[in-house]
Amino acid sequence: MTSPDRWLRAPQRLEMRDGELHLWRFQVGCERDSFPELWRSLTPDELERVKGGGIRATRFRTVRGVLRDTLARYLGGEPGDIRFRYGPSGKPMLDSRDSSLRFNLSHSREMSLIAICSNLEVGADLESGNRPIRHDAVAARHFSPSEATAIRSMPPAARRRAFFTCWTRKEALLKGDGRGLIFPLIEPCVPITDCGEISLVWNGARWSVHSVAVHPGYTTSVAVKGTVSRMIHWDWCGRTTKPRSPLSRLT
Repeated sequence: MTSPDRWLRAPQRLEMRDGELHLWRFQVGCERDSFPELWRSLTPDELERVKGGGIRATRFRTVRGVLRDTLARYLGGEPGDIRFRYGPSGKPMLDSRDSSLRFNLSHSREMSLIAICSNLEVGADLESGNRPIRHDAVAARHFSPSEATAIRSMPPAARRRAFFTCWTRKEALLKGDGRGLIFPLIEPCVPITDCGEISLVWNGARWSVHSVAVHPGYTTSVAVKGTVSRMIHWDWCGRTTKPRSPLSRLT
């Protein structure tokens, strides 16, 4: 499990090597002074997706703006110049055949996480453990029989944590594979032990799944199709403002 004190303040410009996993966390309600500039980087179709005001619109615009700003630190250029395309199930990816970056994003309540790799597919899921949920009933309905039985056999105080560990691992794998949530969540079948990293073969490929301590009260899993040689944790601390020139290449 990643220690919360290992999150670092990120520089304005970054490079990524193959095998690295970069994790970015941010709190939607912080850095409000950056909101106007973040929102200006959005495209008309992104603004059209959530019209008007309200919490939902603010969250979407801010999260998408932070994603653009984060990717621009690797790609160079301006956040508003980044273009996305989407897979069959809606997974976003860079609309550039020249970039090796793969990314995924998850948010729950006020916390968000961006996972970025080079040449490795990645999926992330972040869940607040404080929201009301009948975890025993949901596990019995949507998890595999062995997973549901394992959760039910645990002490009551440990069941909620085990449920969210199982859920986030499954969703991270499905998002990394590009499928998104498919109910029931019988496959992929995952261990529910709360360890830092697991490795499993699913759908003909080897995946590594990492438990990450993003914020107290949240459970987070990140799945990578392949082996991670190095993991780096960044805190997003406001919009970068200095002009950037494109990087020549990502190694």
